[in-house]
Amino acid sequence: RTLKEAFSHFDLLSSCDYKHFARSAAFLAHRPERQIGSRPLRHVLRALRAWSSFDYATATQVFLSHLKEYPADVLALYMLHMLDFSTGRTTRMLHTLDRVEAHTVGVNHPLESFYLAIKAFVLCEAGRLEPAMLAASQACGLEPKNVYATHAVVHVMHERRCWREAVDYLKTRESLWSRNAGMKMHVCWHLAVAYLMLGDVAASKAVFRQLLEMKSSRLAKEDLGAVSYLWRYRLR
Repeated sequence: RTLKEAFSHFDLLSSCDYKHFARSAAFLAHRPERQIGSRPLRHVLRALRAWSSFDYATATQVFLSHLKEYPADVLALYMLHMLDFSTGRTTRMLHTLDRVEAHTVGVNHPLESFYLAIKAFVLCEAGRLEPAMLAASQACGLEPKNVYATHAVVHVMHERRCWREAVDYLKTRESLWSRNAGMKMHVCWHLAVAYLMLGDVAASKAVFRQLLEMKSSRLAKEDLGAVSYLWRYRLR
């Protein structure tokens, strides 16, 4: 139960919605670590507690210490990755990847594909596009249904301005990413932007309308991609 609760509150924190921070902080404050038998889980809850209090430095350090002790914990690596992403430090993890890789790649790790997708995104953000595409392709090869790997591939294509390739790639995989609650809006944004950059305004606007329909509700705070698209549309 506690593990499920930890992931639930991780989802809330990675949403970057301040009201969710308050909800998580209240919950985590009443979860004494001494009552949790699992040492790895105690680490994760300690990091999440610091995150919910906006103490990003402590949260980062706890995650890093945890990964030093448990370098094969790809789930904790993903949490740290999302903390870095949410705080604008998308390339900070480059050195952490070296620590984790030997324990996840080529050793039949069940989450190897997801590790490689994280690696690909971090490398892409650092401007290392060739190794990023290699890692993303390997991730897709290991698990074709890994939507994070699909996003990593198209993220590299976006940086390379390979718009036609991005459109073709996403259209052939639409049944995969369009049903993923966490990623569908952002991947759809990539498709709308790719059409726009190709000059196919009609197709781009149609995909943009599709993106708006993906919102969980009319009032949901899920408009970052829409605003970003409209800014590009206005400046084209």
